[in-house]
Amino acid sequence: MKQEALRYLSDIYSGASYIRTLDPTPLLDTKKLRFDNVAQGRFKMVVKSFLLNTGMKFTHSTASGYDIVQAYLTNTDEMLFDRAKAVDLLILYLVSDPKNGHYGNILTSLIEARDLRNKHTWLFSLTTPDSPSFRSTYQPEFADYVGKQFTAIRG
Repeated sequence: MKQEALRYLSDIYSGASYIRTLDPTPLLDTKKLRFDNVAQGRFKMVVKSFLLNTGMKFTHSTASGYDIVQAYLTNTDEMLFDRAKAVDLLILYLVSDPKNGHYGNILTSLIEARDLRNKHTWLFSLTTPDSPSFRSTYQPEFADYVGKQFTAIRG
């Protein structure tokens, strides 16, 4: 069972601490969550605990904004973009992406396609959408979209 859980969690989350007492219900109630100004280790603990405390029933994938845009624009990793649309929980890791004018349109359309499928999308960022660095990297339109459409989780 432990090996199955480690495979399910992937290398990204398997080494994180596990919060046995984490109640996943509040995280299930909202489809679009953003975790900004949360320590990366804490975020990984929340993801691992959520996935395990929901009985490992959610398919999940973690990708950077850059990975998603490249998969969409070049079709070299078409499976990544298709998987990003289809998984139960997509975690967009928006931390070290280079500036790109395509993030807004591509990420917004991906998130809206996921909404139509009633899928969960979580964003992790070290800054808030209204910060100059987020707005500069991901474009003001996407920052405004994230600020309005996603529920912020802090701490």
